[in-house]
Amino acid sequence: ITDVHTTAQVIPLFTIATSTNGTATSTALQFTRGGLLSLGASSTPGGRLSIEGRSLSTDPLLLLSTSTASATSTAFLIDSQGRVGIGTTSPYAQLSVAGILGADRITVGQGYGSSTFAGGVTTAGLSSSNGLTLTGTGAITSSASASSSFSGGMSAAGLSSSQGLTLTAGSLSQNNVATNTLAGGLNALDLRITTGGLTIAGGSLVSTVNATNTFTGGITL
Repeated sequence: ITDVHTTAQVIPLFTIATSTNGTATSTALQFTRGGLLSLGASSTPGGRLSIEGRSLSTDPLLLLSTSTASATSTAFLIDSQGRVGIGTTSPYAQLSVAGILGADRITVGQGYGSSTFAGGVTTAGLSSSNGLTLTGTGAITSSASASSSFSGGMSAAGLSSSQGLTLTAGSLSQNNVATNTLAGGLNALDLRITTGGLTIAGGSLVSTVNATNTFTGGITL
């Protein structure tokens, strides 16, 4: 296709359109004189490749698939609402990934509220500057031998540790009336109980230093 210089510059080099009674009604494909390609765009395309959806159409804007001798699988899709799906034909968010997402780092802007991981999250390292909230019956599990640090403290409805718990420059506080059980004993540099009392079953209370122990409410043996 060769441009005719006497032709008005606003007319595309090549156009395919649907028609009714010989009159073009909807552009299907066009090449502009600037080398831009558009699919479904009735006006000048805004990029080297422009794809324009049709009103009320649910057809995807773009669909890429992989195939084998026996099956075809969706690799990448942009649906009619502009949502991107990787490995899925039904993206439910602006970006939906069916499978494993690998990234060196994921940053979520603070202005977009909380992030939800319905299937849980597994990570080699987890850092949060705005706190971490677990709801439901989930838990934080560390499968490595390294320690976990909560520099801003931690508030939990229930706390369980099979590898011990170390508090540095802080305290362990309980706000309800439930009982705390330390099956492996308790080793503390300073132990203070303001209300509720202390019960020792099958063990003993031992002070290994020369400091004074004070029992303001007395002691019953």
